[in-house]
Parts: sequence; C-alpha cells; structure tokens
Amino acid sequence: MLSSKGAFWARQSVALAASVGSVCALTIAPPAVAQDVAPATAVIIDASASLLVNNLGGPDPIDAERQAITGLLEELPPEQQLALVAYGTETGTAPEEREAGCRDTRIVMPLGGDRVAASDQVRELNPRGYRPLGEALLAAERELPPDGPRHIVLVANGADTCAPPPACEVAKEIRGRGGDLVINVIGLNVDEQARGELQCIAQEGGGSYADASDAESLRKQLVLKSSRVQQKYKVGGVPVKGTREAKDAPRLDLGGLDGGGNPQPTHYQDVLPRNEPLHYKVKVEPGERFIVGFITPPPAIAGNDVGIYMNQKIDIFDSTGRACAEDQWVSSIADGFSKPSAGFTVSKDVDEKDLFACKPGELDVVMSREGALGAETELPVEFKLWRLPHAEQKTVMPQTSAESAQSTSDTAQLSLSETPGAGGASTSETTVPNLEIGNSVGPIAAAAGPSEAPVVQPGVYDAELASGDTLWFKVPAKEGQRVQMKLETPPVAADTPPVEAEEPVPLEPEGIRTAGGFLEWVFLNPVYAPVDAETFTDNQWQHITALFANAEQPKQAVSVTPPLTWDNAEVGKYAKGFLSGEQYVAIRYNGFATEDGPPLPLRFKVAVETQGQAQESPSFAYGQMFEDMPSLRGAGENQGVVSLVVKVLLGIMALGFIIGLGFGLVALVRRKR
Repeated sequence: MLSSKGAFWARQSVALAASVGSVCALTIAPPAVAQDVAPATAVIIDASASLLVNNLGGPDPIDAERQAITGLLEELPPEQQLALVAYGTETGTAPEEREAGCRDTRIVMPLGGDRVAASDQVRELNPRGYRPLGEALLAAERELPPDGPRHIVLVANGADTCAPPPACEVAKEIRGRGGDLVINVIGLNVDEQARGELQCIAQEGGGSYADASDAESLRKQLVLKSSRVQQKYKVGGVPVKGTREAKDAPRLDLGGLDGGGNPQPTHYQDVLPRNEPLHYKVKVEPGERFIVGFITPPPAIAGNDVGIYMNQKIDIFDSTGRACAEDQWVSSIADGFSKPSAGFTVSKDVDEKDLFACKPGELDVVMSREGALGAETELPVEFKLWRLPHAEQKTVMPQTSAESAQSTSDTAQLSLSETPGAGGASTSETTVPNLEIGNSVGPIAAAAGPSEAPVVQPGVYDAELASGDTLWFKVPAKEGQRVQMKLETPPVAADTPPVEAEEPVPLEPEGIRTAGGFLEWVFLNPVYAPVDAETFTDNQWQHITALFANAEQPKQAVSVTPPLTWDNAEVGKYAKGFLSGEQYVAIRYNGFATEDGPPLPLRFKVAVETQGQAQESPSFAYGQMFEDMPSLRGAGENQGVVSLVVKVLLGIMALGFIIGLGFGLVALVRRKR
C-alpha cells in the first residue's frame, strides 16, 4: 500500500496574502512544565517635548507613560533581564540644539539593574527635547547581549525628528545583525503619518506595532511586547549525518523494547537538503522488519506559496538494489508549509533463501525531499527507528469507573458509531457530533517540539498561537482507544482596530481581535508515524485536519483517530494507528496578513479525550515472529501460504516457458536444414 497525504491548502482554491511567522509564549498548564525565560528586553522611553502637549484631555502623555513604565517594572518577573533607555531629556528643541538633541539618549536602568531606583528616575523624567528614534534604537541594541533572544520595545509619541538616516533603515540594519533580535513598537496617541513610520520600524525590525491611548493600554502593550517568548523549534534525537552515497552511510541502530516490554525506538536528527537524498545503513537479520517514522517542522515563516509543493519520503533498498518498502506514507505538502511534514515507511521481511525476498544484512535507508517549497532552506528532520516485534493475543479489559466517567466529561463525547473511517459508520450515515466545549481548566504549556511536548490529560484548555507557531502536546491512549480533539475559534470582530490585536482579551465573542487564518494539525504515534484522522467541520465529515478560523461566528471542529490497536499492524493498516501509548499532536496556526501589518495572534480552545473500551496492551517479544505470526506479513494468516503457492506457480510457468522456447529453437533449426 502506498499512501500520499496532501495538505489542506492543496484542496483549497483561495489565494491569500503571505503570512509572516512570529512566535508567542503560552503559559503553563497541568501537568507542570518548565517555562521558557522571556528574552532580554530594552524598553525605549519617549521623553521628547511633545509629551508635554495634551490634545486629548485626561492625564498628560508624560504622566501616562510614567505610570505605564513603573507598572511594567512591577509586573515583569524579576528573573527577566530588563533595561530602560530614554531619549529627549537633556536638550531643548531650539534649532541650535538639534545636533546635540539628536544624540540625546541616556540609560535609565542598565540591563538587570535596580528596578526600584529606576522607578524613581522614571517619575522624575523631564521631557524637553528632540525625538532621535534611530539613535535610541542603537543605544538599546548596545544594552542587550550580543546574541540569543532579545527584544527592543520602542515607545514613541510621534515620528522621528532627527532623520536622516530614517529610523526604519536603522531598524533594518539592527535586524540584519542578528535574527534573534526583534523590535516592537508602541505608538502613544500618534497621527496617521507617524503611525506609518512606526509601523515601518516594527516591520523592518521583525516585530509588531500597536497603538496605545492612555496609561493602562500602554502598560498592557509594554508587558505583552516585553514578555512574549520567541520559541524556536528544538530538534530532538541523536545527531547523525546522512551521506550522499550509500557506501559512505552511517549505520544506525534499530530500537527495540525496554525492560518492561514497551516500545523503545531509537531517535535521530539530521538536516535535510533539497533534491539531495541522505543515506543511512540499518542491519536486519532474517525474518526481521522495522518501521521508520519522520517529522520535519515548518519554517518559522511559511506563507501562501500557491502552486509550490514539497514531497518527503523514506525508501529502503537491499544490497541488490531491490526496493524493500512494504508500506509507505509519503508526506505531500502544497501551497504553503502549513503543518509539520510527517510520514513513515515499513520494511519488508528479509529472507536469504527466498529468491523474491529482500536480502538480510545491511539495508540502505534513503530519506529525500523534492519540490520548490522551502527550496532555499535546509530543513531539520527527526526520525525514529523501531524493530517490529511479535505480539501475543490481547483480551478486552473491562472499563473502570474512572474511565467511564472520563468518557462522559464536559468535552462532549462523540460516540464510536459516529466516527467515520475509523471502524464506525460511513460519512453519509453519521450523525452530527456534539460540538459544545466546556469550561477550560487552564492553558496548554508551550513546547519547542515533540521532544518537549507536555502530556495533556482529558479536558478543555486555552491556547494562543501567533502565525507560524506550533502547539505540541501528547495524549495518552490505551490499546483500542481513539483520540478525539475538539477545537473552537472565536469570531472575528470586524469593528475592532487590528492594531490593538495583541492586547490580551477574554474568549467571549465581544471584543475578540483576530484577522483569522487556518489551524492545521497532525496526529503522530510514539514512533512518529502519522495517524489517519477525519474531521467534522462545516457540517460534514472530511478527510482533512484543518479549521478555517476567519468568520464572524465561532468555528468548531471535531477530529478523531481510528482505534489505536496492534491489529492494524497485523493486517498492514499502519496509517490507521497501530501503536497505542502517548500520541503526539501538533497544531499550527497560519494567519492571514492584514492591510495594516502582519498576521495577528489567534486564541482558541482545545478539548481532548480518549474514547472506547480499553483493551489489554499486547505483550511484545522478538524471535520466531514470522513462524509464530505469519499474519505480520500484512495480509492475514494465509498470506505466507498464498505467497509460497504464487511463487511456486510463477517458477513452474517460467520453467515451462524456457522449455517451450528450447523446443521452438530446435524445431526452427531443423526446418532450416
């Protein structure tokens, strides 16, 4: 069986604006997982003369800024490294003071300095000078470490009064010196002309822009833009270097079972170039087979690349060059790198004596990708190798009272008979599942990749993703159970200014601020093999794993896997989920850019649960597996016998053909004589 799973974008006929990836922090959820430390941050304070002008009534702008900055110093965690830089405090605005005024920046608090003393200095700020935004950005950069995640947060009450050079060019120059440094900008009561310049600074600085009108809105934006964690994908596994030629390939170990008889695959990482296969060696004995599953995360920036695709796969060959893949899931992504690329390959059993079988010894495992999607990027890849074992007979276990209560939790159970493509009724015969989602127990913890994914117990959780972010977590599932996930996105408030979108807001329909986009996800089993799933959304079951979040009403989806049972492996249905245990889930948000800037973050709810009566987990073992379990060849208990008969018949036919050909040649020679 050869499966190829296309991405949701490939089935859509919508050409949308490219999305710019950014990464956001998600707070912790049970069970406890360590948080990432927020980046070192330098906040630039506007102390120019314009802060004395009050055109809107209420407190003076300088008083609003003082309150916001002192609130920031109190609210940010003490372990976060913070610096304060001010401009416009030392000169006036007379023409003869311009040269000095355009160099007028000072350090109010060095990185990691005394916040109490800094609060006193902020309260004494005396705005009087020019607004040298470019010089202030450079001063803030000098206060930060030379590498690692860093933020500059610029507060400005107007446009730069010291150009040239334009502050936008300075931001681009700073960004070019280190991709880990991001410049965010907050405009405090600015006009349209100033807003355009400040938005340019944020865009060139790889950050975002927001408006603020008073002390409270400024404080919220300062906290948000100073504490948002930039999470990059963290590749797991033992580093290994695949080679261009099979003869030079490194030998990899096949995983087996731990002391308790549980699967223990080996785990590797590499970097996959475009159109250049990587070769590895794996040694197998007669009667052995293995599976290799892989996952490649999307780049941080993955836009709407219409017509562009990428295929990624693993092939297996023996020493004679014979293809040795029994089952294969080729990852096929088109029109945008909208979710992780994942697939698997199962090897055929090897036999030295069988003329038609692959030969034991060293097999050539070849990983490759093709297509222009991500063409200029060497993509990290993780993969797991596991020697397939023999499994003894399983028996159905009675459901415990806890499991029974769990299956009727407020995540709203979807009965087994309602699940299409997973042993239940067909799509046309299914009833509409309950899409209601209950109250949240908290947010899901942030994780930088599957190796750090937290275990999520059945329940309802809050989540927030910036465009380009991926949410990773694991769901424990017992033998014979399904994993069900529900998603609910809030409505789009068309009358809400998009520049305020990053302010934390509740999940009620009123006031939700998002420009919309797609959530796409993938289920992976413990050896990184994708698990087929079907999704109910837009009033129908579909063979997709995606939810369109751009609507003026809440959108829901229910996505469910087949029963996770070793029986699927015994009949060759590996894509149906053959290995129970902790199942990986990766959800990526791909937002749409707005006319006012890059895509905005999306808040949504995630509900997870397992369904079905748990069965006893199989007892795994190695040795004599094909003599004892001929069905492991992939097509039932009679597969081996049928295969032998077919091979014998083919041999007889070939022998008959040769004999007939010989008689024909003899007759032809005699006739010529």
